[in-house]
Amino acid sequence: MVRPDKIDYFIQNLGMTIDEKRFPEIYSHLTDISKEGMSKDQIEMIVKSTKDKDVLLNVIQSLDDEDAYLKFIELVVQYNLLPIIIDLDISKLLHIAWNHLNVEFLTVLREFKDNYLASMIGFIKLGSLNDDFYKFIKTGPLPIEQFKQRILDAISKIDIFTVAISNPLDSAVYLCNERATSPQLDDFIPTIGKFLNKIDENVDTLLLLIKEYFADYILLKDDVDEDVVDVLSSIQQKVSKHFESFKFGDLINENNPTFQELWQFVEGNDIQAFYAARIIKRAIEDSLEFESLASFESFDINYTKLVKSPFKFVSMVAGFSKFLNSKKLNRIRNYVLSEILAVKKDEQIIADGIKWVSLSLVFFNTEFGTDVYPIHKLTMVLRLISDWLDSSVAYDNEFIDLRVLISRFLGFIIQNQTNIPDNYYELANKVLENNFEIIQLEPNRLDLNYYTLKFYISVMDKRVSKFDEELIDIFINFNATCRNQATILVEQTIARVLRESPIEMKIVQSKKDSIFKLFTDSKSISVQRICTWYLRQIILLEQQDFVVEYQLSKNDEEMQARIPEELIKIVNHTLGHQEYEVFQYMWSWILILSYMEDITLKMKNEYIGQLLQNKELPILFDFVFEYLHIEDESLYIIDSGKPQDIENNVIPNYDLIETGKSESSTHELKLLATYLYFKCAQLCGSQVQLWFQEIRDKQFKNIVEKFTVKFISPILVKDIKQNVGKEIGKLQQNEVNIKIGTNQIKANIPVEEENISMRWSIPANYPLSNVAVEGPLCVGVKENQWKAWLLASQKIISLTNGSIAKSIELFCKNVNLHFSGFEDCAICYSILHQDSSLPSKTCTTCSNKFHAACLYKWFKSSGSSTCPLCRSTFNFRR
Repeated sequence: MVRPDKIDYFIQNLGMTIDEKRFPEIYSHLTDISKEGMSKDQIEMIVKSTKDKDVLLNVIQSLDDEDAYLKFIELVVQYNLLPIIIDLDISKLLHIAWNHLNVEFLTVLREFKDNYLASMIGFIKLGSLNDDFYKFIKTGPLPIEQFKQRILDAISKIDIFTVAISNPLDSAVYLCNERATSPQLDDFIPTIGKFLNKIDENVDTLLLLIKEYFADYILLKDDVDEDVVDVLSSIQQKVSKHFESFKFGDLINENNPTFQELWQFVEGNDIQAFYAARIIKRAIEDSLEFESLASFESFDINYTKLVKSPFKFVSMVAGFSKFLNSKKLNRIRNYVLSEILAVKKDEQIIADGIKWVSLSLVFFNTEFGTDVYPIHKLTMVLRLISDWLDSSVAYDNEFIDLRVLISRFLGFIIQNQTNIPDNYYELANKVLENNFEIIQLEPNRLDLNYYTLKFYISVMDKRVSKFDEELIDIFINFNATCRNQATILVEQTIARVLRESPIEMKIVQSKKDSIFKLFTDSKSISVQRICTWYLRQIILLEQQDFVVEYQLSKNDEEMQARIPEELIKIVNHTLGHQEYEVFQYMWSWILILSYMEDITLKMKNEYIGQLLQNKELPILFDFVFEYLHIEDESLYIIDSGKPQDIENNVIPNYDLIETGKSESSTHELKLLATYLYFKCAQLCGSQVQLWFQEIRDKQFKNIVEKFTVKFISPILVKDIKQNVGKEIGKLQQNEVNIKIGTNQIKANIPVEEENISMRWSIPANYPLSNVAVEGPLCVGVKENQWKAWLLASQKIISLTNGSIAKSIELFCKNVNLHFSGFEDCAICYSILHQDSSLPSKTCTTCSNKFHAACLYKWFKSSGSSTCPLCRSTFNFRR
């Protein structure tokens, strides 16, 4: 008998192969320990002692860490166990072998080709491939057939309706008779493309198909890794170099070996044929780059035979784009258009209509210099298309493809034809009206949306109806389920239509709530931009009426100036790092500040008070300088032109639409942040000053001041001086002489036989510092009264955001009223209050006069209704 603690030692030194029949007890022991955590010695002892598949499976399933797997892999090679375990579940074992690139094990694995290739594919999917891996696998075999089947399957599941928006053959995609019922993208294809691009310098059918798939993948994928774009660029360069050696004659005679399989694909009518046609079109186009027209026409091409294979026809004729005006193409061009006229029966319209309209579109892909099609025949075709739109199949789902093609056909006519048929605009209106209706019913058909809007852009300044209501509804209701390049293209096209087609403001106003909701919900920058553009127009328009209503209201409770809470919520929300979130935050401030333009002082104070409740304004100022990343050496990041040239300075002239056209989003955001700071300095400069004064960081404070002096102050100073200039005529009616200097304004005020010379000095860092109002004490005026006048004149500048004209006017009126015998207010020592009222409240006891506003403040601060001077109960009388 062997002691229990010596059993493993005994088995290891037994030197015999253990099986269940000959050594049942030892076999049972091996089975038991193979099911538990084993040491490396035990693993080796089991492998050395038995080749039983069940025991080995237990061992594999019990391996609990990577070191144990590596040890077992080493033993598999040493004891030639792979033939025994190859049919077992050894996926993790194979992955670790690939991950550590165990060359001995993988070399043995090559003998089992299917397993070798399947495990390689599994490892490639993880994407962690290094140079040693590529060096090892180059000797083969490679999973080329598996990859080819994968790409063909992926192609068959592509969303052709969305791909129609952007691809080398445009709307020829509708020639596909087979469509995926549930389109989806294969995220493994980019990895295959990267792998093939690295492993092989040759260009074959697989790589060409992958290149086309990459282009569609980037169009359709929500978030595309930069790596995918880089790989596509690399493949494109490789393909372009490969195509350089192609000769046109070899291509059209189908003698090029690279294209043998593609010529077979292109004979079909499925998505594979569409992809093959795209590749052939590009190759033909490149091969003709240096060919002459005479050389091209020397080739004998049987177009009548070619037209029987639609994708083959499209691929070749589209590739002939350089020579589409060749006389050799006249016959086939007219033949294709004539075939449209033969499509009259309802059951023919969808299939044959799609075919012949698709083929006819190919000939528009060049500038003829003359009409592409004869006008008399085109008139007949347009009449027939109108009949199609009235047919029994016009509202079938399949007819939508034809609607897209008709939109493109009509769009090309207006762009390429010199002579336009008389019935063109009638049909254009009919197609647009129908399509806009279908777009609302089929929101997922991005292609219909995109090409209808593109068509509308091409004719909207011509003799077509306005579709204001429909366009706004499309804009509001466009709700893409994903954020890819295709949806962005559609959004940008919608935005362009709305920018270039003035919508009646009454219609826009009626959609205000929907537009605002879209602004808050959308993640599209182009959509947010248009929403902001419309909402700002609405706000400015509605504020005109609101200012009048506010001033006519009887009490403060009846009407208050309030910024919508939805906007306040946006600027109070924690700002994310996505670009659309930053735009939304800043554009929300554009809308908020729009409420403060051209309103009364009281209204503005109510708005500012609302914005100070949660410190929204100081937070905005902090954000602006944090976002701009301004440091001492980089203060001049804004190319603003000449600071005092307001007409051409980019800062005050930020435009929601035009700036977006000409600037990158990064630069626009920098400019937008600067613009917001400028608008705040212009509309609520006192709040900017308060924020600046509370900055404790001296370095940051210095940066803010330098930036303001360089970019903001010159614009504001110029603006202030221009406003004074506009008011000079009014001020000089009272014989006041105004002189405008560089940073100061002087006023000579005649008083009896003397002149009072006053000076308003604008600091270089305005509005971070106050405008100084200075002048010598006037004879006949008490000192405290004089100082009160100066203080009031200075205060009104702060209240009116730099209106020196109003300050001059207030000061002049105080002086003139004083010398005309009016009494000053016993509280503020001024005759004229900042609200232009005179001291009208008289104490019945001491007979002193007060401004109503000053007296109200006194009552509120003292807590009693007593006279500020004699302390008796105040009885109001005039």
